[in-house]
Amino acid sequence: MEEILRATGFRILRLIPRFLPYSTRSRLASYPFLLHLYLSLPFLRYLFGKQMFVLAEKL
Repeated sequence: MEEILRATGFRILRLIPRFLPYSTRSRLASYPFLLHLYLSLPFLRYLFGKQMFVLAEKL
């Protein structure tokens, strides 16, 4: 995805691979405490993360 964005005139500002779980319909999303814990501990992203986060801007 990064290559496609750069080729179409975007600049990548932030890229976090394996940021979000594949589905948000889980117990994690139901409890704010668990969601906060997940976002606070980056190593959990490598265990449960399946989707990436990309922040880009058009040049």
